Amino acid sequence: PPKLDGQQNDIYQALINSTGSAIKLKYPKGGDFRSPFVVRNFDSEPGDEAMVFYEPESVQTGEAALRLKFLDQYDGKWQVVYDIACIGTEIESISFFDFGKSGNEDILLRTSMLNQTEKVLTVINYSDGIPRELYASSYSSVEVVDLNCDGSDELILGGHAGDGGHGFTTLENDERGQRAHTVAHGNGLAGGLAGIHLHHLGLGSQGGPHLLHGGH
Repeated sequence: PPKLDGQQNDIYQALINSTGSAIKLKYPKGGDFRSPFVVRNFDSEPGDEAMVFYEPESVQTGEAALRLKFLDQYDGKWQVVYDIACIGTEIESISFFDFGKSGNEDILLRTSMLNQTEKVLTVINYSDGIPRELYASSYSSVEVVDLNCDGSDELILGGHAGDGGHGFTTLENDERGQRAHTVAHGNGLAGGLAGIHLHHLGLGSQGGPHLLHGGH
């Protein structure tokens, strides 16, 4: 087993109690968080939660190799509460972003396939004890900038559009506190903004994520 500190060891024991010991921890390749373990207050409730990245030693055909488990503490003991299959096999980086200075940070998970150049950004919101995938898309570059000069940063993803041009997606906070993304196509960011399409990405009445398409 890996060499862990006291808290990490407690989380690891809870992990293998849930999955069995035939697993391998996955380490991010870059970014500020280089450990398979991230302990942080992901929601507005008191106390920290934890997430840990791993892969089974043997993976069946069609199964996701890279997995993420969320853990919470009950009576001082760590327990697994959710398991998520991640896109890709490698972790490029883990970071956190507060869309619109709402006070709640979303998890930004960048992943890739082994020996492949395509990368995927997944945005996960953890609130009310439940992780929800708000957005997932391939990208070639990521920038943080206050695009509309409203005092709040937006996350801008660059990638290739289906027509051979370049697509740009901005993730931001709309007036209802939901995440939104805007897709523009063109040969440059300034040129692409003329043909912008707006989509709202938020939480539906049933508590799950939904998309309201504004147009294409």
